[in-house]
Amino acid sequence: MNDREYFTLKNGLKCIFVKRSGFQVKYAGIGVHYGSSHKKYYRNGEFYESKSGIAHFLEHKAFIIDGHDALIDFDSLNAEANAYTGLEQTIYYFQTNDDLIPPLRLLLKMFFHKGFTKENIESEKPIILSELEEARDQVDKRIHEECLKLLYPNDPYSIEILGTKEDIENTTLFDLENAFLDFYTPKNSILTIVGDIDIEEVKRAILDEMKDITIHENNIERIPFVESLAPLKPKTIYEDIPYPELHIMGRMDSLNYSMPILPNKMIALFDSIFSVEAPFYKLLKEKNYLILDDIEYSITSHEYGTYFYIDIYTNNPIELKDFIIDKLKNLSVKDYDSDISNRTIKSYKSDFIRALDSISFVGDDTLSLALEGTDYEMEEDALLNTKDSDICELIPYIKNSLITYLIALPKNVKNKE
Repeated sequence: MNDREYFTLKNGLKCIFVKRSGFQVKYAGIGVHYGSSHKKYYRNGEFYESKSGIAHFLEHKAFIIDGHDALIDFDSLNAEANAYTGLEQTIYYFQTNDDLIPPLRLLLKMFFHKGFTKENIESEKPIILSELEEARDQVDKRIHEECLKLLYPNDPYSIEILGTKEDIENTTLFDLENAFLDFYTPKNSILTIVGDIDIEEVKRAILDEMKDITIHENNIERIPFVESLAPLKPKTIYEDIPYPELHIMGRMDSLNYSMPILPNKMIALFDSIFSVEAPFYKLLKEKNYLILDDIEYSITSHEYGTYFYIDIYTNNPIELKDFIIDKLKNLSVKDYDSDISNRTIKSYKSDFIRALDSISFVGDDTLSLALEGTDYEMEEDALLNTKDSDICELIPYIKNSLITYLIALPKNVKNKE
């Protein structure tokens, strides 16, 4: 696409401008390559390990400027602002139909401004603990968390983004200051702006706002957040669920998010096996393995690997897990259905083209991919030009994946036992 311009400030802040003529909505987002998984690293040659949940705690306090909530200021500028923390990045953004420059200046000031204090850290703890309690009340999240602990044992990647209850309660000013100074730096951040904008005017505003911001840079060397070599052995748990559930997970540590549209291609391959049109799915139905019609599956890529996650309601989890794992371990090109997979890719293409009319989608996707070190245009090109061979080349990775599983049974089954 020729409507993009890249610009890097002398302090290292990377800026991506996406011109969208004729659109009233404008988007600005700034992201930092720092998420809940980045617990261990070397600072100026010395090992440091933070508490869990620090990235999320920082996100909560980032909106405090000069002792008050910056969301009120964004609102007064007719800008709708928000933020979210992931496993590997944290993103702050706003949308507006009005002048972009005032809320953009506010966003930059907020992002590079240390607004947290000992007092407001303490007042925030009950809010985050309540958020954690709500998350723990969701049975699906509890089961997924148990699955990740099996898949990535004792790795920061498998820890809840919000952190543990103990770590949240014991978070200190020192913890947040360390994370802020170590990661909230221009060189570790990317700014993305999308809309009908005057790029040169926006550049001048950025340069003017950044000139008064004091930057502290430490020499940071990250330690991989996946250090385990293999998953743990399978386990069975009892939960508040109506039917037995089988969860099969597989690690592919040699694949990561540097491969364009990897999750999309992997889902297209899985559709050849588990979609309702696939022969293997029909065989599962014939054998009465499935309680519900759909088999749910997802692909997640990160900096140090990729994993698949299969979720099935079944009355025979023991037999079914053997049947599915055997299929995955013996997968071949014969299992690939070009018609099914190409329909999946075609659907992704259609969704992508429709989403180009969404300023927020373009902005968020551009920023998130850039933080991963991936180019948005490269992803677009890979999606629009995907071939059968691109999907089939993933078969060996699935065959050689490190697989484990979790069986979740209704609690009333345990009571009967």
